[in-house]
This record gives sequence, C-alpha cells and structure tokens, in this order.
Amino acid sequence: MTNRVDLGVDSATSAPTPPQISNAERATEAALRHALKTDRHNRAALYQLAALLVARGELKQGAKFLAQLCELALETPALWLELAQLWLQANTPRDALQAARRGVAAGADLFTAHCLIAEAAERAGLQTQAIAAYHAALRARPEAWAVHNNLALLHRQRGECVFALDACERALALASQQASVHNNLGNIFRDMGRLDNALTAYTTAVTLDPQAIDPHYNRGLVLLQLNQSAAAHAAFKQVLAQAPAHREAAIQSIEALISAGDFQAAQNELNAVLTTWPTFAHAWFLRAQIARDPATVRALIDSLRELRGAPNLATDDAVYLDFALGKLCDSAGDYDDAFHFYSRGNRQRSSQLGITRRKHLRASIAALDALPPALWIPRVTSPRDSLRPLFIIGMPRSGTTLVEQILSAHPAVVAAGEVDYFGAALAWLMPHDGRAAVVVEMLKRADTTHDEHLRAGFLQRLAALGVGERAVVTDKTPLNFLYVGLLQRLFPAAKFIHCVRHPLDTCLSIYFQLFGGLDFACDLGEIAEVYRGYCGLMARWRATTAAPLFEVHYEALVANPEEQIRGLLEFAGLAWDPHCTEAHLQARTINTPSRWQARQPIYAHSTERWRHYANHLTKLKLDFPSPPEG
Repeated sequence: MTNRVDLGVDSATSAPTPPQISNAERATEAALRHALKTDRHNRAALYQLAALLVARGELKQGAKFLAQLCELALETPALWLELAQLWLQANTPRDALQAARRGVAAGADLFTAHCLIAEAAERAGLQTQAIAAYHAALRARPEAWAVHNNLALLHRQRGECVFALDACERALALASQQASVHNNLGNIFRDMGRLDNALTAYTTAVTLDPQAIDPHYNRGLVLLQLNQSAAAHAAFKQVLAQAPAHREAAIQSIEALISAGDFQAAQNELNAVLTTWPTFAHAWFLRAQIARDPATVRALIDSLRELRGAPNLATDDAVYLDFALGKLCDSAGDYDDAFHFYSRGNRQRSSQLGITRRKHLRASIAALDALPPALWIPRVTSPRDSLRPLFIIGMPRSGTTLVEQILSAHPAVVAAGEVDYFGAALAWLMPHDGRAAVVVEMLKRADTTHDEHLRAGFLQRLAALGVGERAVVTDKTPLNFLYVGLLQRLFPAAKFIHCVRHPLDTCLSIYFQLFGGLDFACDLGEIAEVYRGYCGLMARWRATTAAPLFEVHYEALVANPEEQIRGLLEFAGLAWDPHCTEAHLQARTINTPSRWQARQPIYAHSTERWRHYANHLTKLKLDFPSPPEG
C-alpha cells in the first residue's frame, strides 16, 4: 500500500451529493440563463451559473460554463486552473490537462498549474507527460516534498526503481518526519529486493505515526518475506487492533500461522474470520488448503458450490472459490470436477492479466541461451567471506521445497527459503521492459561494478534473514535456473541442486496453484512452452559452465529417500546426519505452496498424479510423450 500526497489543489474525484432543488434555486437558475440569453458574454452570470451547477453536483455542465468564462476573462489566468480542478473533479482528465496548459500559457501560477498537469496526465494514463510536469513543478518550487513523493510513486508504478528511490530520498531530505514518505520508501526497497532496508523504513514510519495502518501492514508483509512469521503475525494483529475491518490483514495473519506450521491456530483464526465475513472468498480458499478430513472436505464442497453460484460475484472472488473447489474435489477424488474448477479459475485469472511473465521468461531463456560461455568465468576475486551458497533450482512444483526441508535438518545448513533476490536486483540495477535485456546488457559489461553490487546485495539479504556462520546456505528460488551462469560468476564456490520431476506432474501442479507472480501458470500450453525452454537452458548450462550441478529426481527421492539424501549430502560436502530423513519435524517458516506437504513424512502419492487427469491432458501428453533427460 502506498501513500499519495495531496498537492494542495482541489481535485477531489467524488462529486458533491446533489441537494434537493428549491423553487428559489430554480428561479435563480432561470434568471441566470435568461441573462446569458440576452448577453452571452455576461461574466457574472457565467460564473454564478457554473457555481450553482457545481454545487448541485452537475460538474460537467458547470465546467462548460466556466470554460466559456475563461475564454472571456483572459486577464484572469487563475480561472483556467479553477477549470482544470473542476474537470478533474468531473473525472475528465484530458479536459483538465488542456485547461491547465492554457493556464500556463496565460501566466497562471506555474507550480499549481504543473501540479494539475501532472495529476491530469497521470489519471489519463500519460505517464511520461506526468513525469515532465512533476519536474516542471519542482523547477518552480524545489522544496515541495510532496511533489518529490508523488514522482517517486509514479516511477515505482513504471518499475523504475532507481528513479523512484532518488525521488523518495529527495522527499525525505525535505520532510524526514513524514511517515507516509518512509512507507513509500519501504515499498520501493521491497520492490528492489532490499528487504532489510524496507523493514527499517516501515519501522520508522510506524514510530513516527503509530496510528498509520499502511506501514504496520507493509511491515508485516516484509517480516513474512524475511521468514519471521511470529513477528509478522504480531504486526498483522496490530493492524487488526486498529482497523478490525482490514480483511487483508486478517488473511495475512492466517498466512503467517500457516507458514509457521501452526495449522490449528490458522484454522481457529479462519473460523473467526468466516464467522465475521461468511462470504469472504479468500478466507474460504485458505480453509480449503488446510482441510484434510474427508467429511470436512465434502461439506466444504457443498458450501462453496453454493457460494460460487451467487450472482454478481467479483472476478477475484470467483477465482479464489474455483481454486478452492478444485483443491477440495482433488482431495475427494472427484478429478473431472477438480479439473473443471481449476480450468475455470485459470480462465478467469487469464482474463485479468495483460502481458504475461511467460513472454519475459521465454525472452530471457532465448537471450541467455545465445550468450558465449566466456561470460560465465568468475570475476569476483578473493571473496572475503566464507559463503558456500547452495542454490536449489528447477521448475516450480518440482520438489525444491522438499529438498530444502531435508537439507535444513542438517546442523551445518541454514535454509534461507525462497530468497527471490536476483530477478528484482537485476531490474533495479538496470531498469528495462524485459529481464532478457537487463541480464544480457549487464553480463556483457567488462567492469565488475554490477557483479559486486549483486553479490553484496545478496549477502545483505541473507544477513537480514538471520543467516549466521554456518557452512552451507540454501536459496531455493526455483527460477534461479535462469541465472546459473551469472551465479557461478558471482559465487565461484556455489553449488547447484537441480530438482527434476515428471513434466506432466510438474506442469499440472503449476496449473493447479494460484501463483501470485507466475502469470504463465494460467494456461497449460504456456506452461509447456516455458518448460521446454527451461529444459533447453538447463542443457545449455551443463554444456557451457563448470558449475557443480547435482540432479535429484523427485520420483527417486520419494521412492528411496535415504539413498537420495546421502547423495545430496555428499554433493554438498556434508557428513551424513539421520535427522535429514525426518525433515518434516523441522520448525521453520516456509513461504511456498508446499508448506503443508513439507511438514509431512516423505510420501509418494503425488507421483504420477497426472494420470488422474489423463483425459484432460491430450495436448500436453503430445508435448511430453516421455520425461526429458535430467
């Protein structure tokens, strides 16, 4: 959540409530219109009629009369700005833009005019023009911290983290006691993957304004990302103490409990939330995820079918309920119904999305595949730390969470979870429209500046996660398979565990997950395209890098755990420890869709799951007639 600052111009978007029109008012309006019929240049009548119509809620009609007055009263340029404000109130930003520009030409106050131009352009979707107007406003009044703040928000919205950070820091230099600006700074840092800085910014905002809701909520989100589930839960509870109707804080409070493995407490909170908001689809979605008892599953199916059939259901609610029903029907063995619900939910999701991340992934894969192997030679010389990163990579839903959970049981290992650092950090170092251009441009540079920044940033993130001095640190961000060459260059001592699972099981499992950041997951055909690209890129890494890479097949791991675990530990340079065979007993925060499965003894009933859905996978089976070689 962000905090936009009112720049002091009256541009509220909501119209006044139309009052009852009295006979006297009707008479006044009739008299004014008669006066204009007699003399259409009657300035007083134009202004009074415009004011009367605006007070009555007829904003556009009032603006038309004010526009006529502006053309007559050229010696009063401030009227153009009044007109721009009125067009903004009437939610007509392009007319407001034109009026504010006429004000500039007529000699109106430049700061106010350019602030109005910026807001009108931003609301009209003309972001480049809005940025130019904000800069023009700052030339007129450099000390306007609120303009710096709003400029930062616009740059953040465009994904331009470097420019957003610069503008936000300028705002803070002028207004260091503004909690809203610290909150916005935290959001920018979070986008950049600098979670420790984000946490500091949110904490400062909370200290400055303990009653502000957004910083408390955002602080909880970043604490959860930092695997501090207990502190995150407390932060969300603080939000709910101040704002009991904050439904998303209630959801995140439950998410924190599930991530910590406290499923009973999560269920208790869910029951309370659903008592308060019995049609809250997101809460029903979470309830379905932790339902295990067959009778409960059947009862939930009946209840959610009825809820899903409600008229005028919001798209987000429909998606949550479809995925909940898909999960429940799968658990009940109603596989055709499960596929129906998952497919409908994914179609709904797909309709909400614009450019999919699949395109960025495919572009990145193709560009990386074409780069010369010489780029992967390590450039970081004589690192002063003893870090031995162990990157666990593969497609999502390929067993990366299980592998990290196993390794986390070893006393010499600290499991950092899905650090998810490099994608955001690369975009921060070089803002571009696509990751492919970011990575390729950086990799081709001869200097080591970006390499050192990336390495230092990753170490800083690990420190924020509480990583100590243990010998091996795991990062199980699956999509790090994109960056094997780069990671070898940054961390010469790094090792890679590549998790491989039957492609049909992998693709189907991705399709059945409501991922927040994997937009390609909405379509089986798109998932298959990404999977093929991933297989090709992994073959490329094996052929062109010297990265130590160990492949563990999910099916082999669940069929013969001890043998596979011994191989994993030997590859990692770790002595055998029997605790690794009972990894489900580990108490740690897990922020992935596999957080329930990772806390169960290793089981094999998720293998060949695709066979339950074979009738629905005709095309996918043609794409993958047999598993690709690991």
